[in-house]
Amino acid sequence: AMPHCAPCKTPDAARMPLLSSWYSYNLDIDPDDLETQCALAKYLGMDTVILDDGWQTNQRDFGYQNNGDWEVNEEKLPDFAAHVRRVQAMGMKYMVWFSVPFVGVESKAYRRFKDKNMFLPAAENARWFSLDPRFAETREYLADTYENFLRRYGIDGFKMDFICSIGFGRGLSDRPDDRRDCVSIGEAVCKLLDDVTARLRAINPDILIEFRQAYVGPAMRKYANMLRAVDCPNSIGDNRVRTLDVRLMCRDSIVHADPITWHPDEPAASAAMQIIHAMFSVPQISLKMTELTETHRRMVKQQLSFIREHSDVLLGGCLRPLYPHLLFPLVLANTDRKLLVAYYAPMPLRLDEELPEQFILVNGTYAPELLLDLPRPLGSMRMAVTSCTGEAMGETQVNLAAGLNRLAIPPAASAVLTR
Repeated sequence: AMPHCAPCKTPDAARMPLLSSWYSYNLDIDPDDLETQCALAKYLGMDTVILDDGWQTNQRDFGYQNNGDWEVNEEKLPDFAAHVRRVQAMGMKYMVWFSVPFVGVESKAYRRFKDKNMFLPAAENARWFSLDPRFAETREYLADTYENFLRRYGIDGFKMDFICSIGFGRGLSDRPDDRRDCVSIGEAVCKLLDDVTARLRAINPDILIEFRQAYVGPAMRKYANMLRAVDCPNSIGDNRVRTLDVRLMCRDSIVHADPITWHPDEPAASAAMQIIHAMFSVPQISLKMTELTETHRRMVKQQLSFIREHSDVLLGGCLRPLYPHLLFPLVLANTDRKLLVAYYAPMPLRLDEELPEQFILVNGTYAPELLLDLPRPLGSMRMAVTSCTGEAMGETQVNLAAGLNRLAIPPAASAVLTR
């Protein structure tokens, strides 16, 4: 009903699992090591890498005081264009992080725009500010920055972060200024995003653009083709709920999980839960592939292979997350050919519908079985169980009778039932 908010094109690459540098490197980027990780990540099932914060600074600690100029730090990345080309030659897309509005006091941009900031923080030692997009000059500066970066380095996409941090009603934003070409901050942000996305898509129609939760929703689908859950490292429950919330808000737009990580000593089934609980979104993995145990590598390869094989139903099927007041303990998705059910709590699923060709069950609990409650019998089916690391655990004939059925499917394993 709102043509001006029609969703943008979603390239196939937006649907594929990816590697994120964030939790594995933070600001300590090493391009040679990253290329090694990308090569192994590609083998394990990831098709894109996001280079997160750290490429634009020689800092090793957090802070945005030198953000705003967006020049590649040559100490860390001495030949960034060649580095990007080498990763792309592996068959991977390359995306780069930008904190859209931030301008730090150590940047040249701050000196240029210090009277065009959104707010003046109360603390005297504040080290960064937010550009005011109500000035045509600041919008032009940001749009030029992204366009020039794309042309110079040939990357495949942008992670556009912190758009939600543009200040509202603080400091300088309260003061009238005749130099602004619009009064509304919301209108100014849309003007900025309209210009930026139009310029980038004129160069590459399949440009990847990621937004992070807090500024996702129906109207934002026109700008971004990757909508991501906000940070929740190591929390399988948060990643599950946040990705499903965004899915429900954004219909068929592609939703990404917060980058996934785990402790190296975790059992494979426990580590697999990080991926399984985010499987109705696109997983982003943020570990060094070379530091994974062989068992964890097999687990990653199996989980990503499963997600890729069933992306038609996981990402494109009719999504039915049940019991939102209990944080979605059961989630169903179906197409004409498949019904996939993920269990995230040891509770029975009441199922009263005809089964399609494939009935797929995923055990996202630590229970050794899944419970299926049927109002009427569905008859005999062949059940093939696969472990979280890809080993076939045997095929059995199961009789789905009326009432409560107990199906022996181990934690983090999956089962495919066919007639």
